[in-house]
Amino acid sequence: MGFVIALFWMAVSGVFLAAVFLGGLRRRKAQEILPLSFFLGAGFVSFQFLTLYLFDRGFSMLNIIALPGFMLLTIAAIWLRGDQVRPAAVRIKPAQKVAVVEKMLAAGILIQLVWVLLQVFPMPVHSHDAVANYAFKAKIISLSGAIPDGFFTWGEATMSHPDYPLLLPLVASWIYAFTGFSYFGVNLLMPVVYISFLVLFYAILRKSFPRKYSLLAVFVLATIPQITNYATIMYADLLLGAFVSCGFLYLVQYIRGAERADLLLAAALFAISIWVKNEGMVFAGCFWAALIFFYANSDMIARKRMRKEFVTAFLLMCVITAPWLTVRMQAAANSDLDISALTFSRFIQNLKDIPLFLNFLQQEVFGPKKWNIFWVVFIAVLIWKRKLLCRGDRLYMTLFFALAFAGYFSAYMLTTGENLYFYVNTTISRFMIHFSGIGLFIMADLAYKDIKEVGFTGGLDDG
Repeated sequence: MGFVIALFWMAVSGVFLAAVFLGGLRRRKAQEILPLSFFLGAGFVSFQFLTLYLFDRGFSMLNIIALPGFMLLTIAAIWLRGDQVRPAAVRIKPAQKVAVVEKMLAAGILIQLVWVLLQVFPMPVHSHDAVANYAFKAKIISLSGAIPDGFFTWGEATMSHPDYPLLLPLVASWIYAFTGFSYFGVNLLMPVVYISFLVLFYAILRKSFPRKYSLLAVFVLATIPQITNYATIMYADLLLGAFVSCGFLYLVQYIRGAERADLLLAAALFAISIWVKNEGMVFAGCFWAALIFFYANSDMIARKRMRKEFVTAFLLMCVITAPWLTVRMQAAANSDLDISALTFSRFIQNLKDIPLFLNFLQQEVFGPKKWNIFWVVFIAVLIWKRKLLCRGDRLYMTLFFALAFAGYFSAYMLTTGENLYFYVNTTISRFMIHFSGIGLFIMADLAYKDIKEVGFTGGLDDG
């Protein structure tokens, strides 16, 4: 019950923020607002906790519930007035039947979800890195009633990776505050991330594709073994993948429809991703690179409007990231990627290990044990539709993906550890989760017309 209450208060703050970004919720369906409220709420929880830390305030129940309580009263007041707060209901036209194939796809997703829950529910957090990097930090914060002084400078001998962003430990601390250190409750967090990711991904897909096609895409995402495996352990990789994937989809919606709300949502999700993992900075940079390129290719009238929207998005990202970046500058250096410790000989050795990197990459791409044939199909579609990759709005999608991949590759080349083999071997499979939702959307978009010709997709108004 405490876990449900924790999620409720998190969702309250998320709904409030979604209404602010969207200027009301009337034009958005509940299937979009509910998962979006979870992700925005998780960002708010982290922002609030770190702000309390910066102002030397403890994490008492009164301190952490005061602002969400105000948000709840505001939402209730607006709701009673009948203003633009209620999301549009999810409706299926009475005369329209759900196709058998859609039922089968939905059933497959549901079975996968049940399987994830069965693996998580009876167990506490148990994976080594999940305990060391996330659960242990959450327990320290919860038992201390605040983020302890010097927390970010303790060093590796005291705490694993003190420079890691704290969104996941802080959200776990939030859950602990309501559950009383329920290890089973906090372990249910990742299945909630998994569910929210799939539902929000589907909701945004429906803006571009029919229901049947969108369900097929979500089914593919939901059944990737690597995705479901990380839905059962407290690692931040699936969470980062969810933020950057949905942020990318909102970015595409903005480029195609130029709605200010989509840009703000994309900016918020990319900003919060920096709180999830350091790699979020790569995707935030790619977000701005795609926007700037889009601006450069637009006409003068559109540029005038976009300048104001870009300034708003930039200020929003600055506000969201400011607390974390403030403490990040005080944190101990990352022992794996420390530019000040990068020597010329280490860099040259990393360059010589490029064949090793490519070997591990091809093992992942052609490894059905973790990815089914997802990446094989992705590459095949890119080759098949190569002439479309730089046409129209797909140019910005291709640019985003290419820059993000280049950013990750550059990070490997700047690794200051003494064994690149170890870092590639232990991280590349997790890092590919970050690209999975983005890759799936690009693949689905490129292949849509061809699949539509065989009569599979139906129409855009099918529910």
